[in-house]
Amino acid sequence: MKSLNLKLILLYVASVFMIVTTVFMVNEHSAYERSETTAVQLMEIGPGYINSATLDTIEVEARNQGENIFDILSEFITGTTATGILETFHPVFPLLGPGGRGDSTTITLLPELFRSSDNYYLIDDPSSEIGPLIISDNYFSSTISLFIDGPPWRRLYYSQVDGYDDLVIIGSLDIRFLPEKNWLGKVPGDVLLVTPLVMVAALLLGSIITRITVSPVIRLTRFSEKLAAGSLNERTGFTSKDELGRLAHSLNLMAARLQDTFNSQKKFVSDAAHELKTPLASMKTAVTGALINSKTKEEYHQLIDFLSRKIDVQERLITDLLLQAKADEVDSVTACQLVDIADLVARAAGEFEPIFDEKGLNFTPDTAELPPHRKLYVKGDAGQLLHLFSNLFDNAAKYTPAGGRVGICITADDENVFIKVRDTGGGIAPEHLDKIFDRFYKISADRTPESGFGLGLSICRGIAVRHGGEITVESEPGEGSVFTVRLPLYFG
Repeated sequence: MKSLNLKLILLYVASVFMIVTTVFMVNEHSAYERSETTAVQLMEIGPGYINSATLDTIEVEARNQGENIFDILSEFITGTTATGILETFHPVFPLLGPGGRGDSTTITLLPELFRSSDNYYLIDDPSSEIGPLIISDNYFSSTISLFIDGPPWRRLYYSQVDGYDDLVIIGSLDIRFLPEKNWLGKVPGDVLLVTPLVMVAALLLGSIITRITVSPVIRLTRFSEKLAAGSLNERTGFTSKDELGRLAHSLNLMAARLQDTFNSQKKFVSDAAHELKTPLASMKTAVTGALINSKTKEEYHQLIDFLSRKIDVQERLITDLLLQAKADEVDSVTACQLVDIADLVARAAGEFEPIFDEKGLNFTPDTAELPPHRKLYVKGDAGQLLHLFSNLFDNAAKYTPAGGRVGICITADDENVFIKVRDTGGGIAPEHLDKIFDRFYKISADRTPESGFGLGLSICRGIAVRHGGEITVESEPGEGSVFTVRLPLYFG
């Protein structure tokens, strides 16, 4: 069954039938409980004497056995229910009709047999299983009255008392309020009676509810199929405040990010191809000219020197492209190790101190804000992190004029460490601040190898992000720049 719509309709129909069945079960059980309560209220139960026995003879028999007849009767009578009588007692007159007595049933007053003030009656019928039965109006007043004067509406049931052949327990039930012993067996018939109506209503309502529920899912499925086919500019257009609405919003965000990533990759490939093609074109032109025209030894040396410099440029560009690709990988931080970040930054700065001195720059490291004797560890790839800070120092040295200052400051809070690289260079115009971390983005139009390829800061951002951090910049033209790297501290 491949259709979600059909599955939901069938599930809804099954649920409706389960609910209807449960309702009928509760209803039948409630009816049974009500009839049981009424039957108990109208029920009469007490001793009955057979084989011409009397209360005197039964009392004597009980005393001979060391028992009290009234305790025995109380044990049988207390707690007996109408359902218990129907299930465990036997009909006194099994062949009589629903009225409880027939034309041949007789009832006779027998006051002379007993010494008590109660009136005792003899009930007899040829169909009796136990023969003539003697009962007292103290226990069976309504039963006797109905048997004598009106429609008896009573059925008598008996249970033999163990050890007493002439004593039985008689239960008298009003046949108009007998509890249904098999109330659970009536439920299938009740359900079957309403099945056509329930089926039509369930299918109709199920189809409507399922259409309302599944329609957004179908729309979102078609949208995801379009995304899979490459239509990244598509958006769902579905708005709702429920879970499906949040799913639609998430899919739109995913589509937008995929589109941005795809466009960024296209631009990256295009820019990389351009950066690679331009030097190759000039190298090809020079080599072709040398093959066509004879050159002097000095000119060949110049050509070789030209090709060597171009190859160096290409090598640097390819290295940067590989670093950029590695920084973009989701699992690029493969060498997970504990790195003392202050020590690593000091190593990177130490490598650039000769360059700072050569350019006449004043380098001022500052870790005074750190708590004393506190080690700041981050988890990641020491080589990548070293490349990140080397790029920042290289930019500071490149764009800070002689006599300027380059500073490094490390601070930390409870969760992160912050490394700030300051310079007093020319600064960055506001319109460039949100673009300088893009691949191949260069502020000036200078495209010479000495000016770089516009990949350094993009690589820095990729490394920071892959280590769970970020890199930001603050700058004003003429005031210099401050690059801040935030990395999460490791507390393992």
